[in-house]
Amino acid sequence: EVRFKIWDTAGQERYAPLVASKFRTAQAIVFVFSLTDADSLNDIRDLHNSLLAHKGKSIPCILLGNKLDLCDGNQDNGECRRVVESQDGQRLAEELKFDGYFETSAKFPDPTELKKAIDVVFEATYQAALAEEQKEEEEMGPNLRPPEIPQVPFRIDPEKHKAKKDSKNGKCKC
Repeated sequence: EVRFKIWDTAGQERYAPLVASKFRTAQAIVFVFSLTDADSLNDIRDLHNSLLAHKGKSIPCILLGNKLDLCDGNQDNGECRRVVESQDGQRLAEELKFDGYFETSAKFPDPTELKKAIDVVFEATYQAALAEEQKEEEEMGPNLRPPEIPQVPFRIDPEKHKAKKDSKNGKCKC
Protein backbone atom coordinates (compact mmCIF):
# COMPACT_ATOMS: atom_id res chain seq x y z
CA GLU A 1 0.00 0.00 0.00
CA VAL A 2 1.30 3.42 -0.92
CA ARG A 3 0.00 6.65 0.54
CA PHE A 4 1.32 9.93 -0.76
CA LYS A 5 0.66 12.77 1.66
CA ILE A 6 1.91 16.26 0.97
CA TRP A 7 2.39 18.73 3.80
CA ASP A 8 3.11 22.25 2.61
CA THR A 9 4.27 24.28 5.60
CA ALA A 10 5.65 27.17 3.53
CA GLY A 11 8.70 27.20 5.81
CA GLN A 12 6.79 29.18 8.41
CA GLU A 13 8.01 28.94 12.00
CA ARG A 14 4.50 28.40 13.37
CA TYR A 15 4.41 25.03 11.58
CA ALA A 16 7.65 23.77 13.18
CA PRO A 17 5.84 21.42 15.63
CA LEU A 18 3.78 19.97 12.76
CA VAL A 19 6.89 19.44 10.65
CA ALA A 20 8.68 17.71 13.53
CA SER A 21 5.76 15.33 14.11
CA LYS A 22 5.48 14.50 10.39
CA PHE A 23 9.22 13.80 10.16
CA ARG A 24 8.79 10.86 12.55
CA THR A 25 6.49 8.97 10.18
CA ALA A 26 7.77 10.23 6.83
CA GLN A 27 9.29 7.75 4.42
CA ALA A 28 10.48 10.39 1.94
CA ILE A 29 10.78 14.17 1.87
CA VAL A 30 10.70 16.69 -0.96
CA PHE A 31 12.42 19.84 0.29
CA VAL A 32 11.26 22.86 -1.74
CA PHE A 33 12.92 26.27 -1.81
CA SER A 34 12.50 29.42 -3.88
CA LEU A 35 15.00 30.12 -6.62
CA THR A 36 14.31 33.82 -5.94
CA ASP A 37 15.21 33.68 -2.22
CA ALA A 38 18.68 32.58 -1.05
CA ASP A 39 17.49 32.33 2.58
CA SER A 40 14.99 29.66 1.61
CA LEU A 41 17.85 27.51 0.28
CA ASN A 42 19.86 28.11 3.47
CA ASP A 43 16.84 27.00 5.55
CA ILE A 44 16.95 23.56 3.90
CA ARG A 45 20.08 22.62 5.87
CA ASP A 46 18.31 23.39 9.17
CA LEU A 47 15.21 21.46 8.09
CA HIS A 48 17.35 18.49 7.12
CA ASN A 49 19.14 18.59 10.50
CA SER A 50 15.73 18.64 12.18
CA LEU A 51 14.69 15.63 10.10
CA LEU A 52 17.77 13.69 11.22
CA ALA A 53 17.19 14.66 14.84
CA HIS A 54 13.54 13.51 14.81
CA LYS A 55 13.87 10.53 12.52
CA GLY A 56 17.19 9.27 13.80
CA LYS A 57 18.22 8.16 10.33
CA SER A 58 18.36 9.40 6.79
CA ILE A 59 15.42 8.79 4.46
CA PRO A 60 15.01 9.42 0.72
CA CYS A 61 15.00 13.16 0.02
CA ILE A 62 15.09 15.36 -3.04
CA LEU A 63 15.64 19.09 -3.35
CA LEU A 64 13.26 21.06 -5.56
CA GLY A 65 13.95 24.63 -6.61
CA ASN A 66 10.65 26.42 -7.28
CA LYS A 67 9.60 29.62 -9.07
CA LEU A 68 11.53 28.83 -12.23
CA ASP A 69 8.97 30.96 -14.09
CA LEU A 70 10.45 34.05 -12.37
CA CYS A 71 13.95 33.14 -13.49
CA ASP A 72 13.68 33.11 -17.25
CA GLY A 73 13.26 36.82 -17.95
CA ASN A 74 9.80 36.29 -19.46
CA GLN A 75 7.98 38.33 -16.80
CA ASP A 76 6.05 41.43 -17.79
CA ASN A 77 9.03 43.62 -16.98
CA GLY A 78 11.51 41.19 -18.61
CA GLU A 79 13.45 40.94 -15.35
CA CYS A 80 14.96 37.71 -14.10
CA ARG A 81 14.62 37.45 -10.31
CA ARG A 82 16.74 34.34 -9.84
CA VAL A 83 19.24 34.58 -6.98
CA VAL A 84 19.98 30.86 -6.47
CA GLU A 85 21.86 29.26 -9.33
CA SER A 86 21.34 25.62 -10.35
CA GLN A 87 24.84 24.66 -9.22
CA ASP A 88 24.11 26.04 -5.71
CA GLY A 89 21.05 23.79 -5.36
CA GLN A 90 22.91 20.84 -6.86
CA ARG A 91 25.84 21.38 -4.49
CA LEU A 92 23.56 21.43 -1.41
CA ALA A 93 21.70 18.31 -2.59
CA GLU A 94 25.02 16.48 -2.97
CA GLU A 95 26.33 17.75 0.39
CA LEU A 96 23.20 16.53 2.21
CA LYS A 97 23.26 13.27 0.21
CA PHE A 98 19.84 13.84 -1.32
CA ASP A 99 18.62 11.54 -4.08
CA GLY A 100 18.26 14.33 -6.62
CA TYR A 101 17.95 18.01 -7.43
CA PHE A 102 15.27 19.46 -9.72
CA GLU A 103 13.90 22.85 -10.71
CA THR A 104 10.31 23.65 -11.58
CA SER A 105 7.56 26.23 -11.47
CA ALA A 106 4.32 25.76 -9.57
CA LYS A 107 2.78 28.28 -11.96
CA PHE A 108 3.97 26.68 -15.21
CA PRO A 109 5.26 23.21 -14.31
CA ASP A 110 7.23 21.13 -16.77
CA PRO A 111 5.50 17.73 -16.60
CA THR A 112 8.65 15.93 -17.72
CA GLU A 113 10.77 17.44 -14.95
CA LEU A 114 8.09 16.81 -12.32
CA LYS A 115 7.73 13.20 -13.45
CA LYS A 116 11.49 12.74 -13.11
CA ALA A 117 11.39 14.17 -9.57
CA ILE A 118 8.45 11.98 -8.54
CA ASP A 119 10.06 8.90 -10.09
CA VAL A 120 13.25 9.54 -8.11
CA VAL A 121 11.27 9.92 -4.86
CA PHE A 122 9.27 6.73 -5.44
CA GLU A 123 12.27 4.67 -6.54
CA ALA A 124 14.39 5.84 -3.60
CA THR A 125 11.52 5.13 -1.17
CA TYR A 126 10.99 1.68 -2.66
CA GLN A 127 14.70 0.84 -2.42
CA ALA A 128 14.82 2.10 1.19
CA ALA A 129 11.80 -0.06 2.10
CA LEU A 130 13.44 -3.13 0.52
CA ALA A 131 16.68 -2.48 2.40
CA GLU A 132 14.78 -2.08 5.67
CA GLU A 133 12.89 -5.32 5.06
CA GLN A 134 16.12 -7.20 4.30
CA LYS A 135 17.73 -5.77 7.44
CA GLU A 136 14.78 -6.92 9.56
CA GLU A 137 14.94 -10.42 8.04
CA GLU A 138 18.68 -10.64 8.72
CA GLU A 139 18.18 -9.55 12.32
CA MET A 140 15.43 -12.14 12.82
CA GLY A 141 17.54 -14.95 11.44
CA PRO A 142 16.27 -17.91 9.38
CA ASN A 143 14.62 -19.70 12.33
CA LEU A 144 12.85 -16.66 13.72
CA ARG A 145 10.93 -15.65 10.63
CA PRO A 146 7.19 -15.75 11.17
CA PRO A 147 5.56 -18.76 9.53
CA GLU A 148 3.79 -18.20 6.28
CA ILE A 149 0.06 -18.47 6.68
CA PRO A 150 -1.60 -20.30 3.81
CA GLN A 151 -4.39 -18.47 2.08
CA VAL A 152 -7.63 -20.37 2.59
CA PRO A 153 -10.50 -19.41 0.34
CA PHE A 154 -13.50 -18.28 2.33
CA ARG A 155 -16.84 -19.15 0.82
CA ILE A 156 -20.34 -19.15 2.18
CA ASP A 157 -22.85 -21.51 0.63
CA PRO A 158 -25.97 -19.34 0.18
CA GLU A 159 -28.29 -22.38 0.16
CA LYS A 160 -26.91 -23.65 3.44
CA HIS A 161 -27.06 -20.27 5.17
CA LYS A 162 -30.47 -18.91 4.17
CA ALA A 163 -32.15 -16.74 6.76
CA LYS A 164 -34.84 -18.67 8.61
CA LYS A 165 -38.19 -16.94 8.78
CA ASP A 166 -40.61 -16.97 11.65
CA SER A 167 -43.72 -18.90 10.60
CA LYS A 168 -46.12 -16.48 12.43
CA ASN A 169 -45.03 -13.09 11.03
CA GLY A 170 -42.76 -14.07 8.11
CA LYS A 171 -39.84 -12.05 9.47
CA CYS A 172 -36.29 -13.26 9.97
CA LYS A 173 -35.59 -15.13 13.22
CA CYS A 174 -32.10 -13.66 13.37
